[in-house]
Amino acid sequence: MKAGIYLIFFLFNACVLTPKHPQTSNTKATPETKSVPTPDLSFKLSEIEKYLRDIRGQVEILDKKQKDQATLIQELDARLTKLSKAQIERDPFKQAEIFFQQEKWKSAIVYYEKYRKNNTTGLFYMKATFQIGLCFKKLKMEKEMQVFAQELIDRFPKSEETKIAREWLKKPNKK
Repeated sequence: MKAGIYLIFFLFNACVLTPKHPQTSNTKATPETKSVPTPDLSFKLSEIEKYLRDIRGQVEILDKKQKDQATLIQELDARLTKLSKAQIERDPFKQAEIFFQQEKWKSAIVYYEKYRKNNTTGLFYMKATFQIGLCFKKLKMEKEMQVFAQELIDRFPKSEETKIAREWLKKPNKK
């Protein structure tokens, strides 16, 4: 909007200070003064009004486009949120991670197990196994934690998670 005001000011100055019709000058040149033309102000004023109407029309068009874009963004955001929720609901590993972050250990265990059951060779199988062991450790359920720690040692002997699981077995939780 500021740009429009500056444009109007510029156009007004340009129209008033630059004569388009020098022949309509009311001043007479004298030997002491140079000829300074007087612009036709009614013509200049009508030009400014025309520019103002054009600018207002353009501003209204831009406002409408901006509102349309805002509405479209809200619709797309709502669709994306629905899609994300649906995608998370279909992916037990993501659900388990959410529960783990919320420190809902039992719920996390359930969903990690669901992932492991459906993806025995899945990309996150080892991590799910480790996380289940960690959840049991947080719940101070030593026997269950040891089962998953041993599975890590047996199936993934060289992983970083297995090194941690070995430490769990050396230093059990104190009840």
